[in-house]
Amino acid sequence: MASFLDRITTFVGTLASGPTLQPKSVVIKPERCKPDGCTGVTIAKDECYLRLTINELFLADARRAFVEYQPMVVSAISYIQGNEPITVPSVVGPSLLSRPTVELPQSLLLNDIDIAGPLPYRGGNITISLVLYRVRHTNYARDLLNVVEGVSKAIGPAADLGMLSKISGALLDGVESLLGLGDTEPVMGHRFTMSPVGPGGMKSFYAALVPSKSTTDDLSVDSGRLRIGDGAVPRPYSESDYILYNLSTHARRTDVSTLPFFGMYERAKRDAFRGGKESWAAAKATFSEVWQQMMTSPDLIPQQAEELFIEWKQALLAEKTRGDNFLAMSTTKSETEASAGIRRAAELLNL
Repeated sequence: MASFLDRITTFVGTLASGPTLQPKSVVIKPERCKPDGCTGVTIAKDECYLRLTINELFLADARRAFVEYQPMVVSAISYIQGNEPITVPSVVGPSLLSRPTVELPQSLLLNDIDIAGPLPYRGGNITISLVLYRVRHTNYARDLLNVVEGVSKAIGPAADLGMLSKISGALLDGVESLLGLGDTEPVMGHRFTMSPVGPGGMKSFYAALVPSKSTTDDLSVDSGRLRIGDGAVPRPYSESDYILYNLSTHARRTDVSTLPFFGMYERAKRDAFRGGKESWAAAKATFSEVWQQMMTSPDLIPQQAEELFIEWKQALLAEKTRGDNFLAMSTTKSETEASAGIRRAAELLNL
């Protein structure tokens, strides 16, 4: 695992160090972001989850660009998972940008693509790399880009470590092959590190990558959309290509059914519903293992782990009550039917 993660880290270090155009990276001030409070939130250790999202990828002249090139965004986020630092790469390619049967508009927008998260923040630095490439249309490049994007989707934004270790090597091989093609060109990119000991600590943010000559003084964000102008109604930004991205914080994750121990919890509930001492003993044994995995899981912050344990324990007890009641009703019904059968037989035999 260590050598694999070293390879990812080395690769990420080269992303924004190539001959990319030097863009402006503009962090939009919290007071210029709507709704109020959507950004500028303190990122506190073990108290929140992080999500990295590409809110908008805008190509000002998409129709002409797509005649010869396909866009590809390569990103990576480095952070602490559990008790070790990891780097999670991601690729967003043309399958999310267009469909073969739909004619491309003059300009093109990609909206709200999660590329990482929810990730429990365990402290330490966070490094984000984001580079926009254009890949020339060739059969080989197109097929390779489709494979790379498919592998990236398999890893997913939540970054399961087991899946990451199994298939991210293929992702890196594919991306390195694409970047090695003479017809793959970097357009613009950005790489930076956030530190909790820096001035002001770490906070959630919206940021925009725009060409260096762009006007940025009056940029704002409204519900994840980049705007420009200081009037009553700022207009959508369309002066140039740009990427708007967002690092957000969340108090709880809602995808608990994807956690590795959720299947065991479901099995414990099924055992509890069967009723009887043996089934309940099996349910308790399984739930004990669920509890141990839950409390040490790198995928949960401590407070949510405690809350889930209480919630799931109550659900388990409710299933036991339902199961015991159902078993009692079934037993009573069987005994009643048996007694009725005996009476009918006795009447027929005049006993």
